[in-house]
Amino acid sequence: MSYTEQYLQSEGAQQQLEIPVLVNCMVQDAIHLAASDLHIEPWEKSIAVRARVNGVLTEVAHLPLELLEYDVDVETAGGHTKAARLTLDRLAIGKLVERSVPALVVPRGQMKTNLLGMSYLDRLESWEVHADRLMLHGYP
Repeated sequence: MSYTEQYLQSEGAQQQLEIPVLVNCMVQDAIHLAASDLHIEPWEKSIAVRARVNGVLTEVAHLPLELLEYDVDVETAGGHTKAARLTLDRLAIGKLVERSVPALVVPRGQMKTNLLGMSYLDRLESWEVHADRLMLHGYP
């Protein structure tokens, strides 16, 4: 059983989940597994915590969806939904890499595709649309 799972099942976590303790447990799991990185992904019924070990993503734990606050109203082509705010530590598109990018996530099944928003595009030197292509230009 992972450190994260042990903490989630502890009496203290059942009464009040402490985020710094939870993050510490996830980092301990990554170190124990010799993981190169951690992935925290909102799924339909939980938030999956997975670690990349020898190039393969391995499930470490599942966190309760209640950790995400879906409190941002969003209008899309498909209609109205709620989103949760988060910050992407690293966002890479091709050779362009940005860090600490503000993002929104919606519950699984609410959108058919991912959207690249202005919080990312505004960080680039320039971007342009030609027919069906989006051209991104980063700073040198």
